[in-house]
Amino acid sequence: FAQALLAADPERQIGLIPCAKGGTSLADWAPSWAGNTLYGACLQRIAAASMQGRLAGVLFFQGENDALRADAFPDDQVRTSDGYGALFTEWLTQLRRDLDRPELPIVFAQIGTNDRPEFFVNWELIQREQASVELPCTAMITTADLARRDAVHFTSASYDEIGARFARAYLELIDTTDCTG
Repeated sequence: FAQALLAADPERQIGLIPCAKGGTSLADWAPSWAGNTLYGACLQRIAAASMQGRLAGVLFFQGENDALRADAFPDDQVRTSDGYGALFTEWLTQLRRDLDRPELPIVFAQIGTNDRPEFFVNWELIQREQASVELPCTAMITTADLARRDAVHFTSASYDEIGARFARAYLELIDTTDCTG
């Protein structure tokens, strides 16, 4: 991502704020300011990094866990496959609200292909739900054509391409819309 942005603008200053947590559902990211939640910890990291610069956008890649069959994990882990698009839209809206940045550019990745349909029974549903998200200053990149090293994770070369796709979509958002990056 950063390499592609620098190629487009060598003078650009870039900082990344890692907030990722593998194996999580959208419900695990439920909006909360509490520092012991994924969402709250992410907001705290953004606040800390904002002392050095300004948040210019959000990259988000999530959904595989929500595609799992209901009995794949303990009952206490909530899945959000039904209505994922509406829930994700509300999550993005709440994030912008909590950051007081209604025009913040957000680029998210649609989950790729599914080689384990017996396990990831809601995969195509999540893909459709992700594709249904329509918000200003928001773009979706696709990943279905990229090579993976296992049922969920991509190869290094594919991750490089995902970063480049995130960068292209981000640059298009800030160059062709009223989004404030």
